[in-house]
Amino acid sequence: MSLQAPKTITEVFQANQLPCAFTCTLLQCQELALAVNLQRTYAVLFETDQHGIFCQTWLAAHNAQHESHASFNCFYAHTNTAMHALCAINDHLTKLLHESAGPAPAEATQ
Repeated sequence: MSLQAPKTITEVFQANQLPCAFTCTLLQCQELALAVNLQRTYAVLFETDQHGIFCQTWLAAHNAQHESHASFNCFYAHTNTAMHALCAINDHLTKLLHESAGPAPAEATQ
């Protein structure tokens, strides 16, 4: 498969040896990052570029230099560890989403 003239997004992923499970986890991470940001308890900077996936989080009331800052990297070229690194990002963002959810509304608990 040529990287010069890919026909579909799937072909680009396949040409770069990105399996379907990786792509699905990446999409879930993007959704989690947005959801965490919208809760406004934590700030999330989630980036993808030609080298990998980079995620930074911190308490939203502070800046990225705060002690709550966490940083994760996932490099595409590290094929033996990329999925594990991406799953660590997913787990971290899932944890933050649950922590930032706050108490259930009174109507939901009745």
